[in-house]
Amino acid sequence: PLEQLCRSIPKTELHVHLEGSLQPNVVRKIAQRNGKLSELPPEAEMFASYEKYDSLEQFLEVYYQGASVLQTKADFYDMTYDYIKRAAADGVVHIEPFLDLDSHTSNGVTPATVLEGVGSALADAERDFGVTSGLIVCFQRPRGVESALKSLDDLKPHIETARIVGVGCDSDYVDDWPNLYKPAYEKAHAMGLKLVAHAGEVADGARSIDHMRDAIKVLGLDRVDHGVRAWEDPELLADVAKRGIPLTSCPLSNIKLGLFGDWPSCAKAYGTLIKAGAKVTINSDDPAFFGTIAENFVALQQHLELSAEDVAALCKNAALGSFASEERKAALCNSIDEAVKRIVLHRA
Repeated sequence: PLEQLCRSIPKTELHVHLEGSLQPNVVRKIAQRNGKLSELPPEAEMFASYEKYDSLEQFLEVYYQGASVLQTKADFYDMTYDYIKRAAADGVVHIEPFLDLDSHTSNGVTPATVLEGVGSALADAERDFGVTSGLIVCFQRPRGVESALKSLDDLKPHIETARIVGVGCDSDYVDDWPNLYKPAYEKAHAMGLKLVAHAGEVADGARSIDHMRDAIKVLGLDRVDHGVRAWEDPELLADVAKRGIPLTSCPLSNIKLGLFGDWPSCAKAYGTLIKAGAKVTINSDDPAFFGTIAENFVALQQHLELSAEDVAALCKNAALGSFASEERKAALCNSIDEAVKRIVLHRA
């Protein structure tokens, strides 16, 4: 019953990159449609590249290669709709996915092409699958704050139609990035957008933890994306737990990208976060590379021996940590309770 619960319980996904949901066969289909297939590696080599990488940098190289084929409104629509269709089959009922707008505009694609395609897919997917949504537009850290400020201008006309609820920071890390990006976050806040950022995810000693602490303080984050390394710093962990800052964590991603060498060390970290009262949420990150949200739940449940109540609490953390309306949050929590009653108590 617990594995069934992990797979079917209503889930809110707060950490998933739309570009990272692109399966290699979908990338090749879109590339062929756009006359870019010759720019990709041979099929077997490309499929293998989705399985083998030793670092965040190596992973990002493969990730951006796939994203580079996206050119038209139909491409962005297909990417988004296909992901939600698969996620809905995994029990996902609300999503707040990431989109790297500046990655696409730097490739010559207009903001309208990107955001109209994504926005149309979000609307159609709610109609077809009942999955509600809000979009997070991310700034790629290595591009600099001027690029981020331009992205804010680019997205402004599309906030309502593309369901944009917040901004984030992702991609590779640069020194002192929280202070560098402060002007963009202040501008986004003034526009009424929520604030998130990737932090506390890479194995680079105290630097990763310091970045997380600085990002919370300097940028005024509403959520921390990943944030798992807080388990190593009791003071930071206590602060995150006390303030109720949600952590959008991704265990399978953490293992595959080398933050943890094995499941025992990963389980120890997540167990510490949960025991301290941190608002941990479970997500897929990049499902084409790391597995689905349901697979993350199943693995964590097995290695931490989570109860049905524990699984439900993680799902409620995500629902309550989302940027949905209070009415929608309440409905999400009620659906979680109903699922536990239906699956667990029925089997008792």
